[in-house]
Amino acid sequence: MGVDEDDLEQRYLNLANYGLGSDRILALSRALKSISFINRLNLSNNRLTNDSVSALCASIGRKDRLVELNLSGNKLNHLSCDDLKNYVKGSVTIQKVGLFAT
Repeated sequence: MGVDEDDLEQRYLNLANYGLGSDRILALSRALKSISFINRLNLSNNRLTNDSVSALCASIGRKDRLVELNLSGNKLNHLSCDDLKNYVKGSVTIQKVGLFAT
């Protein structure tokens, strides 16, 4: 059973406010390497660190369908922002990156 191309417009993974932390985000990053149908990802308020954002950017960097990434409410610094900047520069599909502070 394949995935209908029209359904790809609505593939949203919302993991906001779960407090996942670095270890779980790193595990999610590894899993995202083999998941190609998600086009919107919300990881706001999950205690992300520089390492987890770097791993996340590396894994989603291979996705040509991700149009929205929300990392709001995580305490990101310039290292995380550099990884995000490089990801956005290399992406042809990303339209929105949420980085609102809490």
